[in-house]
Amino acid sequence: MRFLGLVPPLAVIATIHYLSSLEPAKLPLQAPIPYFDKWAHLGVYALLLSSFRLWRGRTASPARWLPGAIAASLVVAVGDEWHQSLVPGRMPELLDIVADATGISAAAALWAGWSVYSAHRTLR
Repeated sequence: MRFLGLVPPLAVIATIHYLSSLEPAKLPLQAPIPYFDKWAHLGVYALLLSSFRLWRGRTASPARWLPGAIAASLVVAVGDEWHQSLVPGRMPELLDIVADATGISAAAALWAGWSVYSAHRTLR
């Protein structure tokens, strides 16, 4: 059963890999919004971190799954930028890693905060 919980993070990682394999002109989202790609990075990596919660289960304490999920998500972020350096027309950017880390941190803070809120709510 625990193996099935890995499907969501692996699906997100596969999607990230696929999108970073595309040349810039073939990317599905080309928005004229300034820094749109950074917001997309932030959101996707927040989703990646959150998807690891399904692997550990709903009742798992964030202390049990967040450190590993943060580390794995950061490894994927750095690996994604390295992978982009191999794709014609793509260039790795340090700001992409910063956006990824921001999304990871925001999701981790939200999950930790939700855990504290849930624990406090059940004590009432």
